[in-house]
Amino acid sequence: MTSHKLSYLQRPLENGHLFESVPARLEYIASRFPDKKAYVFLSPGKPRMSITGIELLEKSRAIAKALVGRGIKQGDIVGISQPNNRDSLFAILENERSNSSLPPLDPDDIALLIATSGSTGESKLAAHSHRTVLMSGVHLQDSMGYTSHDVVSNERKMSWIGGFPFQYLLNGVTTVTTEYRFESLKEHCLFTYSALQQEKCNIGCLLPVTLNGLADIFRENKSKLILDNIHTGGAPISKACLGGLGEITKNVTVCYGNSEAGFLTSKPFPTSSPSLLTTRQVSRIKD
Repeated sequence: MTSHKLSYLQRPLENGHLFESVPARLEYIASRFPDKKAYVFLSPGKPRMSITGIELLEKSRAIAKALVGRGIKQGDIVGISQPNNRDSLFAILENERSNSSLPPLDPDDIALLIATSGSTGESKLAAHSHRTVLMSGVHLQDSMGYTSHDVVSNERKMSWIGGFPFQYLLNGVTTVTTEYRFESLKEHCLFTYSALQQEKCNIGCLLPVTLNGLADIFRENKSKLILDNIHTGGAPISKACLGGLGEITKNVTVCYGNSEAGFLTSKPFPTSSPSLLTTRQVSRIKD
């Protein structure tokens, strides 16, 4: 009798929620943090707006039912590319009410199409299932160390890989963002500086060009705003910028990934470490 040996070790999954659908995960997060802010929306000259976990769940269900009522079937593609604005999508369907039943979803069904950056050719659409969407949240958790207590300032659009709410679906992280497009980098950086303080953010998910502008603001104002971490990527970070980050954050984490595969790797640097100032490593991320 021939015996067979497995070429790998098998163990129970530590993240059982990975094989869930996005709506199921949204419901779970809303049950844990019903009144916690899922998103805070800031724009100059406009009132501060926010949406809680339970509001996000209820409005998402209403939109899904309205789409089904319009004849959208499982497997159809619905193209939505809205700005980071609480009411822009909800307003489209605010007058519709539907009692349509929502179809059952499999975790391996396609949930999301994300456009690639097009840096190596024409931009493509990368398909992600419900399972890989949640897996991306786990990758971020492992590489960046998010917790449910974090308040993150993220300037990227929600339709980009770097702006999609992976971490909210994983553990209910609050995200502060804006829909407004500023006419100058300085205006953008001044607004970001104010938002970090106003919302008591402890993490900044910021592009290198924003970090350069923030470093200048801190040097001009001789002020300190110590974040727990800054997450960045997408372009080189200048040595002059790195030298000033100790006034802004305790740590910097540079991330590498792409729209097809998600978040692949990261490198953390304590701002007190000499290696932060001398490193020649430059990571690029396709948003």
